[in-house]
Amino acid sequence: MIELIKERTKRSDDVIVNLLEGQCMDPDSVYYGSIVDPETGYSEPSRGVSIAGYFILRYCNPFSRFYGNELFLERAFIAMKYSLSRMHSDNTFDLTCTNPHDPTSIAFSVRIVAPALRLLKNHMQKKSPSELEVKVYNIIIDFLTKSADGMVGNGFHTPNHRWVLASALALVMNILDMPELMDEINSYLVEGIDCDEYGEYAERSISIYNLTNNESLIILAHELNRPDFLEHVRRNLYMSTKYFEPDGTLYTLNSTRQDFGTKTYPFALFESYMVMAHIDKNPQFAYMAKVIYDMSSSNPYDINDQGYYSFAGRHVQHMEYTSLYSGDVAIEPFDYTHYDAFFPNSDIARMRDGENSMTVLAKNVMAIKYMHKFLSIHMMFLSEGFIEFDSIEKIPGIPFGYRMHGKDTKTEVILECIFQPDGARISLETKADQLYPCAAVLMFDKEGILQGNGYSLKTKKGKNLRVKNSKFSYSHFVKFHPYFLNIEHDFVDDSFSGICVNKVMPTDKNAFTVFLTAEAPFKKTIFIKKG
Repeated sequence: MIELIKERTKRSDDVIVNLLEGQCMDPDSVYYGSIVDPETGYSEPSRGVSIAGYFILRYCNPFSRFYGNELFLERAFIAMKYSLSRMHSDNTFDLTCTNPHDPTSIAFSVRIVAPALRLLKNHMQKKSPSELEVKVYNIIIDFLTKSADGMVGNGFHTPNHRWVLASALALVMNILDMPELMDEINSYLVEGIDCDEYGEYAERSISIYNLTNNESLIILAHELNRPDFLEHVRRNLYMSTKYFEPDGTLYTLNSTRQDFGTKTYPFALFESYMVMAHIDKNPQFAYMAKVIYDMSSSNPYDINDQGYYSFAGRHVQHMEYTSLYSGDVAIEPFDYTHYDAFFPNSDIARMRDGENSMTVLAKNVMAIKYMHKFLSIHMMFLSEGFIEFDSIEKIPGIPFGYRMHGKDTKTEVILECIFQPDGARISLETKADQLYPCAAVLMFDKEGILQGNGYSLKTKKGKNLRVKNSKFSYSHFVKFHPYFLNIEHDFVDDSFSGICVNKVMPTDKNAFTVFLTAEAPFKKTIFIKKG
């Protein structure tokens, strides 16, 4: 893996050049030493600490073309001065948009700059330290000393913050020899790690906070000599392989945080797979790291934290735990594209067969997703309102088969989903005390062509259509990609379509919506077939 490691360092060097050029160097500016976010127009108080950590890593990393370049230490020093100038008297930072006097902003900063401090210390021990190295070292020690006070007794906001604070306190405790911090660390650890037997954390945030939890537990395992914490990380990383979609994105609709429903690529997961590959000498994790890396290399979707240059920040947090990513881990192929995975605690079933996948999700109006290559269909069910199904169960004796139950004040619905080699079968049974109009609602997230018997039309996001004929197909606009989905159904010959459509107008602005309407009670079937 050594060539991969060198290449990732080269990429993150490119990002560091952007940070260097963007750093405010006007001594009369309140943001002197930091970088102003172009979207918000300001710089977070913690931003300087992060910049300093990244710059110090460049200075200390022999794979970097900036190795030993003192400009990065000079810039790290003024970045640290910026953040210290924005610290409150209680030694906390503000998270400007939401959380004043926020101890977790301090903790996240510690997790970047504390490992950087250790790297700098090791670098200084190779020779007589320069005056600049000592100056940078001392200003970080000053920050860490104050941070201990800012993190103790000030609480937290969300589940992952417990482990962020505990891991940051553990770093400070060991670096500054402050054993008294162990009481505060234990006050969090006594609650138990919120990772279930399948590897899912409470927030179910695969692209943000699951990653944060993994990083926290890796730090805690090392700092507290608690290798048992790594078991949670291992389970989560294996579970995460079941969330990769055929188009390279991650499934995010069951998240409880801000990545819910976002189109997110797995590049942020690279570091956790890479670190655990080295800690465990795990060739399957090494393979997943390479898969993610190769994906970003051939598909530079964008150049921010989710794209080609996404490997800068977290490098610093784990370098010291893995002997500078020595690259001496074998790579063993791991099949992450064929599975039938049921996570009952998370109310989700995930199935995949190569370039096809299907998701069944309870306690969410977006109950089903089917994907063939880059084409996808999301399905909801409309009765009095959109129904959230209560639970999922496996259908006995039927591989890749799941059943969900849901109801509102008008209708009870039983939905059965069977993932098949050529597509999917979705059966709906509704029960009602009196006749009631309902609809299966299909949402297509890409504009394309919808064709049926005697018609062909362009689909546009934000528009909708009621389909009465029993067969139609959907394809994307992109030329030279002859992929399509065929839909067959028996939602025909009813007189309640107008009522159903009026219930949900306007439709989702990000999708083209098709309504298949019928009058409950009924038994209907939808077949989705890839083409």
